[in-house]
Amino acid sequence: MFSAFLDSSKAKVFRDIVDIASQIVDEGTITIGKEDLKINAIDRAMVAAMTIRMPKSFFGNYDASEEKSIGISLQNLLSVLKRCRNEDKVRIALKDSKMNIDIEGEFKRSFSIPLLDLPQEDLSRINQLTYSSSLEINPAAFENGIADAEVISDSVVVDLRSDGFKISAEGNNSRTELDLAAGSPLLRIDGATPAKSRYPLDYLKRAAKAAKISQKLRLSFGPDFPLKMEFLGDTDISIIVAPRVSEE
Repeated sequence: MFSAFLDSSKAKVFRDIVDIASQIVDEGTITIGKEDLKINAIDRAMVAAMTIRMPKSFFGNYDASEEKSIGISLQNLLSVLKRCRNEDKVRIALKDSKMNIDIEGEFKRSFSIPLLDLPQEDLSRINQLTYSSSLEINPAAFENGIADAEVISDSVVVDLRSDGFKISAEGNNSRTELDLAAGSPLLRIDGATPAKSRYPLDYLKRAAKAAKISQKLRLSFGPDFPLKMEFLGDTDISIIVAPRVSEE
């Protein structure tokens, strides 16, 4: 037994969350707990892994009588949620191997999406990775740095130094960089261990969409090591991307 209610403001955030998740994978596992709801997935190319946590308090009403994991097409769920208007509220319930979604506004619309039998994603080893360096950066600044890099190349270099942090890209005799000095109000360095690594831009671009619904962004990485992006706010969005082999 599971049901949840989202007011109009949270329904828009939920739609954005599903949009972000669907950028990484087409299908995912939703784990329904008594205190939170999580979306877990690893993309088919094994380049990115994702965990999105929505606490019980995110919902106007949240009723989960037992813990349960279900498979769902995130693309189908997003298509339904895109039918919401700004003032609409959303109710979600599970029944007869389907997710039932009611969109309530001036009138009520109902949708049903079949649940899928997906293998349970084991993210334990990925989540236990130990990173040599970490920092906190303004989410909008990170999003801008990634957008700038897209103009130049298909990969991006992140570089943490004791005196600051840089996002850069090079290609076809062109270059761009976003450089934040230590002490900037947009940057807080937790681990001063210098680190530099290259990552595929398309995955970071998809992940950066979470900036608009986050208040904080923590980056953790190391030389030729996965990059962990933790977008923190009313919900927690964690996306880990494998490094691209250094071209330098």
